[in-house]
Amino acid sequence: MKRSISVLLILFALSFKSYTQTSEQKWNLNIYVGKNDYIGSYGQTDRIFSTFFAISGIQYSRFINQKFDFVLNTNNGVWAYSTLDNDIFITRGYRKYSISARYRFKRLDISKMSPFVSIGLGTRFFTSKINNNDNTFNDVIIPVSAGFDLRLGKKTALRFESVFGFTNKNLNDGNLSTENTILGKDAYFQNNLGFVFYFDFKSKNTKPNEIKPEKTQNERVKKHKVKIVKSQQVKPEKVKIEDRDKDGILDFEDKCPDIMGIKKLNGCPENDFDGDGVTNENDNCPNITGDLRFSGCLDSDNDGISDFYDKCPNVKGSLTLAGCPDSDGDGITDDIDKCSTIPGLLVNEGCPDSDNDGFPDYKDSCVFIPGTEELNGCPDRDNDGIGDKIDKCPDIYGLIELDGCPKATLVPTKLKALIMASKKVIQFDEGNTVLNPISFSILNQIAEELKVYSNLEISIQCHSDNKGNELKNIELSKKRAKEVAKYLVRKGIDKNRVSTEGFGGLKPIAENNTEKGRAMNRRIDLIIK
Repeated sequence: MKRSISVLLILFALSFKSYTQTSEQKWNLNIYVGKNDYIGSYGQTDRIFSTFFAISGIQYSRFINQKFDFVLNTNNGVWAYSTLDNDIFITRGYRKYSISARYRFKRLDISKMSPFVSIGLGTRFFTSKINNNDNTFNDVIIPVSAGFDLRLGKKTALRFESVFGFTNKNLNDGNLSTENTILGKDAYFQNNLGFVFYFDFKSKNTKPNEIKPEKTQNERVKKHKVKIVKSQQVKPEKVKIEDRDKDGILDFEDKCPDIMGIKKLNGCPENDFDGDGVTNENDNCPNITGDLRFSGCLDSDNDGISDFYDKCPNVKGSLTLAGCPDSDGDGITDDIDKCSTIPGLLVNEGCPDSDNDGFPDYKDSCVFIPGTEELNGCPDRDNDGIGDKIDKCPDIYGLIELDGCPKATLVPTKLKALIMASKKVIQFDEGNTVLNPISFSILNQIAEELKVYSNLEISIQCHSDNKGNELKNIELSKKRAKEVAKYLVRKGIDKNRVSTEGFGGLKPIAENNTEKGRAMNRRIDLIIK
């Protein structure tokens, strides 16, 4: 165990100068340790006693293609079981050999983590004791595993792997009972943690001291001039040395003198115009040096979304919004959100509508009181076309030139006082149209005054708060206004002098989000004309 740990530490020190397994680095070596659990006739994992049955082993893997590896594996370990009272004790020291095919969901050259699954075939050779009796034999195993590699450096990784092993025998623990077994056979389960080192074989003939220094460009040009002089019998000074494709490789050395290329291919291009390691047929941005993770494109804003698909390539965003940001989390991207820091609705261009009047707050001059489009979201209680915000007589139909007030109507002082007092006295039983008897006295006095001043007309306007159904509130308001009118008519007032209107909660004079505000909105206005 100490020797395995020492090897892991040495390989970890080399991890920052190397490369992960790819088509360039086809091999990897995994040195690992782990725990082995018994599953058999006597019990299963949950009955294993606390002793840690350690294993150690080596895996040797070969890159096949972007998805598959071929794996050779061997390990030594102990397969053991004991009852709590130790009346049965089994220990089996074994050596295991297997071959497997590993499927990777992602490779480490494009991802920090590489999850994988594998299945294989192998055998175990046992030297064991069953109830203190020596025994030796072997079995056939089918190991099935899942795990992941976590990249440490360019050439190293940590590997965690969980392995479930099926066997072809039920006598490994000396008990023929099929109880607690898997498909009638003994089995095992192990968890491994290892250090992976990626590498490839190089030619043994290449040695650093055998590499000759490359001739300078002047030396190559001089040699070429001599050849031209001999073949064409021209003077060296008339020889024109060109680099038509401007790739830094002179035409006489360039196999593709009219197409920019690379020195490794004698001036011809690889199938990668931008040199980013992604072939042109797989490169979404063939003329931009990009990243393999983004199919050859850039990710300018580092949001994990390729500029090729990113509708906001210079601002970090989310995948669900095609790479654009949504600062207030309302599902509307900031570039079309008129209120990008306050959650709102798409129908309101990303802004809220606090009073639910159909006008977003950024357009609404009266944010918390429902209004009309003509008045920029502000109310007009008396329907005179002048918003309550600037109407000096918001409850009386008036004229623009008089700031919303009507032409002066002489209202007797006593009648004016009675009308003011009626606002708090005229009441109905909750939810119906029956006048509360407390209202009779003030209505009787108003009727007597109207009899005296027979030239005056009265309008009865009934309002409610916003609780309940809006249409029902309007209908209830109309009926209550008519009940007050009927009472005055019964008291001798000509019905042609009395008009009624019911508005429900359409014309509040206060906010409806407090009890005090709702109480102010539940009112009956008597207006003298």
